[in-house]
Amino acid sequence: MTKTATSPKKPATATALATLDFSSALATLAEQPKVKVADLLTGIDNYPAPIDPPQSAMPAPVELDQKTLDILGRLPDVFRQVKPPASRRALHQTELAKLAQEKRDIDALVKLLTERKAEIHETISTHFDIRAEKAGQVKDDTGRDDKGHYLIASPGSAEVEDLTKLPGLSWTRQRASDVTTPDLTKLKKALVAGEITEEEFKAVTRPRTGRELDEDKIRKMFLSEADRPVVQKVLAYAAVQKRGSNSIYLR
Repeated sequence: MTKTATSPKKPATATALATLDFSSALATLAEQPKVKVADLLTGIDNYPAPIDPPQSAMPAPVELDQKTLDILGRLPDVFRQVKPPASRRALHQTELAKLAQEKRDIDALVKLLTERKAEIHETISTHFDIRAEKAGQVKDDTGRDDKGHYLIASPGSAEVEDLTKLPGLSWTRQRASDVTTPDLTKLKKALVAGEITEEEFKAVTRPRTGRELDEDKIRKMFLSEADRPVVQKVLAYAAVQKRGSNSIYLR
């Protein structure tokens, strides 16, 4: 029985990445020959629309319990009871015990204050979300972070809420720059899928208990006009992109 010849596997289309900005990359390499490859991946900006993103919600309240109130009450008495000795010496057991008590109290308060600070930031960020919804700034494809907060501002810019009750102060929600990094696992999947060749895979990796990305090789490929089509293709498949997250500030 004659077998029907199978057509060669057609490589899937790489994520439709914009062409890498080699001019910018060369200028960066001239100033920083050992720059990280991630910092050369300019021009990659095809972020997928969010899939069933969560909706931001008000955080669970941080409670000030009696134990913490007791710690706050005794803090003036325990704070800096033991000062650094005037000369270099070992500490006495009494000093060690007092420092231990102070550190335990400080650690408990730092934990509480850190949680409360995060609660404040979540509450303010949800305020910005609702404000954006009311202003018609939210669309079906509007990006969101892991907690469901909208990514409204452009990377590096901020949303601002001036405080009329505290003139000169503003809450701001600032968005960090988006990040693109090369990922070996993603590149291996492209190799298995036939989207890149073994030769192309080895061109940007080196052996080490398997293989790992070789940034020296990749930087050299940026510098070689002949190698740029290959490095463009390979990095297109290896690129992992993450939207810059929101941060809350009081300025």
